Amino acid sequence: MRLADFILRDMEAILVVWEAFAAAQLPAARHMKPLALHDHAREILQAVSKDISTPQSREAQTEKSLGLAPILSSAPETAAQTHGFLRAQSGFDINQLAAEYRALRASVLRLWGDDSQPESMHLDDIIRFNEAID
Repeated sequence: MRLADFILRDMEAILVVWEAFAAAQLPAARHMKPLALHDHAREILQAVSKDISTPQSREAQTEKSLGLAPILSSAPETAAQTHGFLRAQSGFDINQLAAEYRALRASVLRLWGDDSQPESMHLDDIIRFNEAID
C-alpha cells in the first residue's frame, strides 16, 4: 500500500500515537485536553497525504530539498503553521515542537512498515513524506 493511502486509512491510529507523544511534553501539555493535544493533526496528515500523492518531477524535488519550493504569498496559513503557533501559545518550546514532528515521522513510518511488506514500501514515498513533514 502506498504511504499516502496508508496515512488516510490509518489516520486514527496515527492520531492516537501523536496525542500520546504530545501529552508527554511536560510541563506545557500538563493541562491540555485531548482535543488540544492533537489540534490540526488530522489536517496536517491530510495535507501530507495530498502532497505525496501529487506528481513531482526530479527537478521540483531537488528545488524543494534546497528550500527553493515556490511559496504563494496569497496562500492561507497552513494547519502546520497554526499548529506551531498554538503550541507556542501553550508553552511548548521549539525543541518540543521539533520532537513532536520527529515522533510523527517515526511513528507513521513504523506503523506503515508494520503494515506493509518491505518490498512494497516505495522509497519515493518515504522521500516525499520527509519533504512534506519538513
